[in-house]
Amino acid sequence: MNILEQPSIGFRPAAFLSGAPGPWAGHLPFAADLVQAVRPRTLVELGIPCGDAYFGFCQAIVEAGAACTCYGIDVFENTVFENAAFYDTASRYNDRLYRSFSHLLRMPFDDALEQFSNESVDLLHFSKLRGYGDARNTFERWLPKVRPGGIILLDGIAIRSADHGVWRLWEELSRDWQSFAFVGGNGLGVLRKPADAGENNAYLDELFLSPPPKQERIRRYYTLCSEHIQLEFAAKDRERLQSAQSALTQQIAIGRGNIEELTAEVERLTTAQADSHAALVEARKANARITALMEQERMLRILMENSHSWRLTKPLRVFFALFRRNVRS
Repeated sequence: MNILEQPSIGFRPAAFLSGAPGPWAGHLPFAADLVQAVRPRTLVELGIPCGDAYFGFCQAIVEAGAACTCYGIDVFENTVFENAAFYDTASRYNDRLYRSFSHLLRMPFDDALEQFSNESVDLLHFSKLRGYGDARNTFERWLPKVRPGGIILLDGIAIRSADHGVWRLWEELSRDWQSFAFVGGNGLGVLRKPADAGENNAYLDELFLSPPPKQERIRRYYTLCSEHIQLEFAAKDRERLQSAQSALTQQIAIGRGNIEELTAEVERLTTAQADSHAALVEARKANARITALMEQERMLRILMENSHSWRLTKPLRVFFALFRRNVRS
C-alpha cells in the first residue's frame, strides 16, 4: 500500500455534528481509503450514534467521485443527542450536502430489510449492536443482503462489558472470514464476505492477507492519521477559544472604558450638586438676613407709630397731606 496514493493522508472531516470528534472519528481516514478501494454502489449503515461514521462515508464518496447510494438506518433514539433534535440536525446536514445520494431512514433495522434485495449491498456497517444474541441475530438477518466479496464493518469489538457482546461475535467470525481489526476507540472489525476466487482487490488483499507485522504497520499508519485529525481539531478549537478570549478581552476593555466615563460623569455631577447645594445654602442665608431686616423695620415702625410724639403730630401730618393735594390740583 503506497500511503502517498491513499486519500487517507489528506482526508479531513467536514464537520462533527456533536461539536467534537467522537469514538469513530479515528476510523475516518480508513473509511476514505476503503471507499476509494471498493467504490461501493450501495452503502448501508445500521445505527447512527452521532453521524461521524455515516457522514464521513458520504464525504469520502463525494471526494472519490464514486457512484453510490447511501442509507443511514436508525430509530434515532440515542444518548449522544436529544432524540428528535439529532434527527433534525442530521436531516438538515444531509439535505444540505448529500441529498442527491444519501437517505436517512427512521425505522428499526428489521423493518428496513425488505427495502434491499439479496446481494445488493457492497458495504454494510453495523454501528449500534450491543448484546451478543441481538448482534448475532441482526448480523444473520442482514448477511444475505451483502454481495459476495462485500465488506462488513462491526463497531465495538474492543468493548468487553456485561451488556456488550459484539467482541464475542467478532471472535467467532474472524476465525473463518478474512478479517482485520482496529483496536482504537471502541474497536472496529473489518470482514470480507467470501467470494469467488477470481475477485481481487489489491488494497483489500493487502489489508486482509498481509502477515501480522505488516498488518500492524497498517494499523499504526491509520493511528497516525487519526492522531493528526485529533491534533488539527484541538488546534482549531484552541484558535476558537483564543479568538473568543480576545473578543471577551475587548468587551471587558470597552466595559472598563464605559465605567471610567460613567465614574467621571458621576464625579462631575456630584461636584455640580455640591456647588448647587452651597449656592442654595448661601441664598437661604441671604433670604434669612432680608427677612430679619424686614422684621426689624416692621418692629421699628410699630414702635414709632405707638410713640407719644407720633400721636401728637398726627394733625400736622394730616394738614400737610391736604395741602400737598391742593397744591397739585
